[in-house]
Amino acid sequence: MNHTIISFLNGKLKQNTASQYIIRAFVIFAVLLTIILTLIWNTSLLNSVLQRSTKEYVEDVSKRLASDVSYRLTSFSLYIEAIADSLGRMPDFLETEDYLDRKAGALGFDSIIILDKDGTVIPKGFYCEYFDEWKKESVNYYDKTRVTYIDGHKILFTSPIFKNGVADQLLIGMYENKSMQRLIQSVGFSGQGFSCITDQDGKLVVAPTDSKPFLRINDIINQGSNGKEIIAVNNMVEDIKNHRSGILYFTSTQGQPSIMSYCFLNVNDWVLLAIVPQDLIIKGSDAYVQRTFAIIGGISVIFFIILVNIAYSSRKNRNDLEQIAFTDPLTGGINQAAFQIKCGQLLAHKPPSSYTIVFINVKGFKHINENFGTEAGNETLKFIYTTLEKHLKNGEFVTRSETDHFSLCLHENDEAVIRNRLKKMTDEIACFNHREQIHYTLNLVQGVYIVDDPGLDIRIIQGRARAACRYQPGEEACSFYNNELIAKINQEMELNGLFDDSIRNHDFQVYLQPKVCLTDQTLGGAEALVRWIHPERGVIYPSDFIPLFESNGKICALDLYIFEEVCRLLCRWADEKKPLIPVSVNLSRVHMRDPGFLKAFVALKEKYKIPDGLIELEMLESVFFDAQQLNLVKNVIKDMHEHGFLCSLDDFGFGYSSLALLKEFDVDTIKLDRQFFVDSMNEKSWKIISSFVKLADELNISVVAEGIETEEQLASLRAINCEMVQGYIYSKPLSIDSFERWADSFTQNQGTH
Repeated sequence: MNHTIISFLNGKLKQNTASQYIIRAFVIFAVLLTIILTLIWNTSLLNSVLQRSTKEYVEDVSKRLASDVSYRLTSFSLYIEAIADSLGRMPDFLETEDYLDRKAGALGFDSIIILDKDGTVIPKGFYCEYFDEWKKESVNYYDKTRVTYIDGHKILFTSPIFKNGVADQLLIGMYENKSMQRLIQSVGFSGQGFSCITDQDGKLVVAPTDSKPFLRINDIINQGSNGKEIIAVNNMVEDIKNHRSGILYFTSTQGQPSIMSYCFLNVNDWVLLAIVPQDLIIKGSDAYVQRTFAIIGGISVIFFIILVNIAYSSRKNRNDLEQIAFTDPLTGGINQAAFQIKCGQLLAHKPPSSYTIVFINVKGFKHINENFGTEAGNETLKFIYTTLEKHLKNGEFVTRSETDHFSLCLHENDEAVIRNRLKKMTDEIACFNHREQIHYTLNLVQGVYIVDDPGLDIRIIQGRARAACRYQPGEEACSFYNNELIAKINQEMELNGLFDDSIRNHDFQVYLQPKVCLTDQTLGGAEALVRWIHPERGVIYPSDFIPLFESNGKICALDLYIFEEVCRLLCRWADEKKPLIPVSVNLSRVHMRDPGFLKAFVALKEKYKIPDGLIELEMLESVFFDAQQLNLVKNVIKDMHEHGFLCSLDDFGFGYSSLALLKEFDVDTIKLDRQFFVDSMNEKSWKIISSFVKLADELNISVVAEGIETEEQLASLRAINCEMVQGYIYSKPLSIDSFERWADSFTQNQGTH
């Protein structure tokens, strides 16, 4: 009994399933049949569509060509007018053939001449066919700039030359008809049409290339045309008289159905005519239609089978695909693609400054993964997302746009309100620092763009928020995209654009600041500093360009440039038998990205034959403290010594440095950070300095105190036996010429401190 019931139910189920498949197949077949019939109907209308396309194509090409021709003619007129104006203010003896030839060549004229009212022509011996006949008409051309022509030969651009208010000369720029023919024939029609320029009466100004198939408009139209064509021709003539453009369908004298486009040029009463066969695009369409029907019939069965499978598969997989496409697998919220779609739809219907896009960067997030593992990092990201989402209002949304970046869309436009809301979010996220056994600091920096132009692409809008985050002013955690930020971005773009030319033009100049030995008051060396003195921008401060070039990598090219300038200077001093002193050159930490960077410096040292021990390469302490490249830095210092360079540690004692660095790295010199000497009365600071000096002496490391400005500081450094001093107490950074004069004077006086 149970078996019978089960069989009955299975049969019913199969019947229902079969019925569903039949209905589904019938619907798909009906859709397919509708598509096929639509294709057939659409194909049958192909000729009319192609005719409209031909008309639109001819109109579009003709308008563009007319615009180009008008622009060319107007430009030539302006050129001639400008030259005539210049000649009117120049002495007569400067009106030379060479001057006219150079102007003609530079501006694209075939020739430029000067015609006096008495018929004299400059240059002498000038000849142009039919020019004498044209001169008879030119007596009326001495009042203003004009465009005229010599039948079938040249287009003339004339402008009177006024001297002392009188125009006795006419400047004439000549342009060959062949050149204009090439211009008007350079645009499309697949070689099946031709173009020409006529005046209002139909007289040819510029004939088609290399032929004269007609002399007037009436010459191309079959005089036996039907009544409609005659009316159309009359309408065209009326349009031309009234400076209107249009299209004419007609039968040519050869019996070919043709299309003529006539476009009025903004010069005189000239008209651009473009003539093409009516079957320009339609030709070959019959074969296309037949092939289309054959293809439709051939693929119908295959398409039906494919359509059935696609419909079945798409229905089965649609939800999964949407889940994958628009969901962040980590947070479970919308992903970047969905965020952009929602923002685009929302902002498109809102007035400017209704919404705000916020970009949030979790700074130092990679250290969380490295120190606590990926799972802890993922938990952190989910907590951040959940907290941000909790603070959103209706109509607002958030996404994790990248690994450790988040984007918010807020319905706000007041900066103070936005700052307050973001502070509440970040304050709550900061509570995560004290959860469970893991303690670490989450530093969230935000870039904000109040969307004042909702029509922008959402990627540009997000880019502006990202830019505001990247250009953080000072220690602020929240930065807005505003005019000040735009100015900074523009300035950086400008400086980047000036960089290459400034390197080539030596706008970057080496300034030297002397280092003085305290024991004997002698010049012990100098530090090479870069100054950017641009011929147009003037002095550009290092604080404006050094951080920029550090961030984009151009600092490496700049360092190498300064190094070569120093090598060139030392080589010159050697040639001039001047005393050679060690010069220190700064190296950016960016060089450490390339383990083989030192090869370029070594090559320059050998090129200029610089003796060993004369160049010291300075690196900031932050380079030494990066644990991920300790071995690289050690190897670089070893290579420096092997190739005759000295190595110094700059800004020692503040920020990252540690006494352990002196044990790990074989540096030759340490430069005590100027911050040590800001408070010259601080006894603790001087004890620390004294300890550094003694320790360095025991390790056979030289010490340079930089930033020294007062006699009191100098006396204290002498008291602790500091070896060398650099600072304004002796000299500010000087240009090379000024430094050489200063060094000569200092050496003669053997110091004054």
